[in-house]
Amino acid sequence: MVVEYAVILYKEVVETCNKLMNDAIQGIPRPDSQTTDVLLFNLSGCNRQELVEVSSSTSKDLSQVDYHNKHMALVEIPAFSCASVTPKAPQNTASVRFDEKQEEFVLENNFVSVVVGKSGQVIHFYDKVNMRDVIKRGAVGNDIVMYDDVPFYWDAWDVEIYHTQKKHTLPPALSVEIIESGPLRVSLKAKYKISDSSQLEQIISLPCMSPRLDFSCELDWHEKHKILKVEFDLNVRTHNATYETQFGHVARPTHTNTTWDLARFEVCGHKWADLSESGYGVSLFNDCKYGYGCSRSKLSLSIVRAPKRPDPEADMGHHSFKYALFPHKGDVRAG
Repeated sequence: MVVEYAVILYKEVVETCNKLMNDAIQGIPRPDSQTTDVLLFNLSGCNRQELVEVSSSTSKDLSQVDYHNKHMALVEIPAFSCASVTPKAPQNTASVRFDEKQEEFVLENNFVSVVVGKSGQVIHFYDKVNMRDVIKRGAVGNDIVMYDDVPFYWDAWDVEIYHTQKKHTLPPALSVEIIESGPLRVSLKAKYKISDSSQLEQIISLPCMSPRLDFSCELDWHEKHKILKVEFDLNVRTHNATYETQFGHVARPTHTNTTWDLARFEVCGHKWADLSESGYGVSLFNDCKYGYGCSRSKLSLSIVRAPKRPDPEADMGHHSFKYALFPHKGDVRAG
């Protein structure tokens, strides 16, 4: 089959690219070979602060043990450069607590305050810096939903508009527990039973240095003619949403005023989609998905499908993926 041949070709491409990258890295002198054997690269055009794995000998004041029982620390790397691992003292901290009265979890840092219910949904998200709600009042985010997905003709290629009329309300999370308590990052683990044959485990994390809320997912997927999505009902009003493409971005309407608009219920995109009004916006990042949708203020990411032709086992099995919600000041260009 075409897919089987493509997998072989992609494997060769990845191996070739990895060899080229590793050969190039070996030729780069280390800034300080005495401090560490690990060299970090920042290929973006802006300075980055990230949490990275470090040795257990790192000062406890500068590190935290994560949910994998490994030490992590905050580092900063200049744009378009590399640096050895030099842990940095955080200027901000993150905290988490369980409100027994409300039966909800509160994740907080200097930038945002996030409330996650025992269902696993984000029921409140407040941007402290810009002093406004990110999730619409009375609505939710991280709403994991499933729809019937039965195209007319091309099972593995088409997604029809009528699938949005056949929504399955999923049960709340089986459990939600605190697995990281700061100060560098706080995290919850949520477990979901999607159906009798499919399960999802999700880590919801808030780092100390950013308003970005991260979702790391492990999905065991065994369905037939279904599509799984995650939806965020945002406190943003605008006519268009913006989606990343190969060499830029493209805007698509959030309304259905014309038949052309109606046909854009599912949009191709790469690493991010953004919903911004004048002065404020929210971006939805992901690491490996390519289908988005936006209806009014509800921004969604298509996670996985279950077509049965031409390959009856397409997309079946284990999936690892990540997505994140990032509120920002200004429009999509400023964000």
